[in-house]
This record gives sequence, C-alpha cells and structure tokens, in this order.
Amino acid sequence: VVWKFVVLNLPSYDERLICAIIANDNPRNNSYSDSTYFGWIGCKNKAYVFKQGKGGVGTPEVAGWDGYRSNDVVVMKLDLIEATLSLKHIRTNTVHTITDLPAQYKSLWRFCLNTTCPQTIVELLPVQSGDLF
Repeated sequence: VVWKFVVLNLPSYDERLICAIIANDNPRNNSYSDSTYFGWIGCKNKAYVFKQGKGGVGTPEVAGWDGYRSNDVVVMKLDLIEATLSLKHIRTNTVHTITDLPAQYKSLWRFCLNTTCPQTIVELLPVQSGDLF
C-alpha cells in the first residue's frame, strides 16, 4: 500500500507533524501514544521515529532528516508481506524504514496524520509510477 502527500502549510511556530499508521479503529485524541502507532514525527528541526508498539514511549530515535517543512512531499509505503513501513522524504532524498511491524495488526493498519496546529494543511496526492521505491 502506497500513499503520497504534500505539506501545504506547516507554521514555523509549531512544526510538529506525525505521519504514521495505527491499528486502532477508534483512537483517542492522543493517538500518538497508542500501542499500535508507528511512524515519524517532525519537530523543531529534527525528525524522530515513533514506535509505540516496540517500547518507543519516551525513547524516540532520531530519524535522520531535519523534520517536515511547508511544500515537503512524502511517499509512504506499507509492505504487509515484509512487515515494514517506509517513508521517502523527497526534499532530503532519503528513505526511512521501520521493520518488524506486529503481525497481529496486519489487516488493521490505517494511515494517520497528527498535528498540534490547526493551520497545518496536508493534501493527499495521486501516486505516480516514479514515486514507487
């Protein structure tokens, strides 16, 4: 499963954006703390890997790029066979992967975006063949 989006507006005073998957079909407002939540948070010039289901609470790993910015384009891929979630960050030309997703959630994954700022605007885009990785 592949999806693509562009960050149309991410205010500089609150640059937090989380792009993830979740296996909970009725998450609470703080879904980022759900044990089935896996993805990446961009915050204050850094990006971190969010792996709640792997003991990630309170121990974020630096993801290797400088966070999301307005006009960033991101392609995400959920590989159900390999049990991986990958993110291709176009501006930095990097790919990041979370491995060993829990098998028991295989049929339950949903795409999830979280932001703390109501002025943040993200738009889903059609995936083109050149976007695949």
